[in-house]
Amino acid sequence: MSFLMKLMGKRLIGTVEIKFYSRIEASVEYKTEATDETQIAGDLVQLEYLIRALPKGLLKFLFVSLAGMDKYYRESGDYSSVRNIRRAPDFGFATAREIFERKAQEP
Repeated sequence: MSFLMKLMGKRLIGTVEIKFYSRIEASVEYKTEATDETQIAGDLVQLEYLIRALPKGLLKFLFVSLAGMDKYYRESGDYSSVRNIRRAPDFGFATAREIFERKAQEP
């Protein structure tokens, strides 16, 4: 991924890793190459506020999208190919959209 970022002239600010332990338990880890403590702290206050400020419906959509991405990666067996890096988010969003549309149509 860093190769793509350099190729497009973009710089990686940080990486967020979300680990799901159950349907209601998760942890978030933030990693960065930045060395300025103020910048790191500001970033953490912001990748956490943004997540916590999401309305419950959008947070559920994000959770289901990430679960869909995980399913795509597990089934493909390849987490690093450029093709899968592009397709996994599409699959995750499509999965979430399908689930939420179906749920909205239920009586």
